[in-house]
Amino acid sequence: MAQSTKPRRRRAPRGQGAALRGAILEAARQLLAETGSEEAVSVRSVAEKVGVTTPSIYRHFKDKDDLMDAVCSDVFGALANALAKAADGAAGPLDRLLAQGRAYIDFALANSEEYRMVFMGGCAPTNTDDVLTNDCFSQVIAAVGACMEAGIFPSSPDGPLPVAMRLFAAVHGLAALLICKPWMPWGDVGSMVEAMLLMCAAGCSLEGSLASLAPAELAGELSVLAGRPARGKLPGRRRA
Repeated sequence: MAQSTKPRRRRAPRGQGAALRGAILEAARQLLAETGSEEAVSVRSVAEKVGVTTPSIYRHFKDKDDLMDAVCSDVFGALANALAKAADGAAGPLDRLLAQGRAYIDFALANSEEYRMVFMGGCAPTNTDDVLTNDCFSQVIAAVGACMEAGIFPSSPDGPLPVAMRLFAAVHGLAALLICKPWMPWGDVGSMVEAMLLMCAAGCSLEGSLASLAPAELAGELSVLAGRPARGKLPGRRRA
């Protein structure tokens, strides 16, 4: 077998292990971007890209899963920064929440393979989940709470968490579909994202006053709110 002619990187001097670890993570990210597939990235290929031996990788990461988790933790740390930046430029609580929704989907599409690994791969909690919970999702909870305090969303004895979870499910669902099914007739993606976010915000705002209504009553109330006459009631459930 032909051996790689790429020169091996010298072993990092004592105290420079963090620099090598960073180089390993960067190489893994580059390979993910180049191949577009987690399966195509191996510990050996990462070692070759960095210019070290495979055992050098295992001094920092116990296996490939550990390495990929560290990569995703770093990447999703960038998501936390993107959400914070989006919130800083917003004019009010709802603008802040909508801006964070846009930033989230933009991030997912720009880092599709890492997003796929985190949300469409294994279900066991990882270090990346800690980053998502502590650094990312906490910002969304705070934004929802601000909307409740401003009277934009109804307050809840359970606090902002349930509403934040529902919004997260909606935004993640669209992001995942755009990544996995780009061929569907989405139309202009930016317009699709904006319409979905506004629809979710409107639903959250109306939830408190309309959630207890039966479907027929809800149809009538929504038609009044929209300024359109109701064209008929939803059919009732047939009795057995």
